[in-house]
Amino acid sequence: MLVKPMQLRLPEDLKVWLKRRAVESHRSANAEIVHLLQMQRQKENAPMAATVDASMQ
Repeated sequence: MLVKPMQLRLPEDLKVWLKRRAVESHRSANAEIVHLLQMQRQKENAPMAATVDASMQ
């Protein structure tokens, strides 16, 4: 998988929150962002998947 760098500007309070979460989770700030985005994507897709499963029964 090709991973391209992306610049991200964050307000200072979000940056502090992100760094704190990353340290607590033993991740880099980048890995924490990826983790949070993946978790949110799973949450958003879960209701859709449940609806599709129910309609197939």
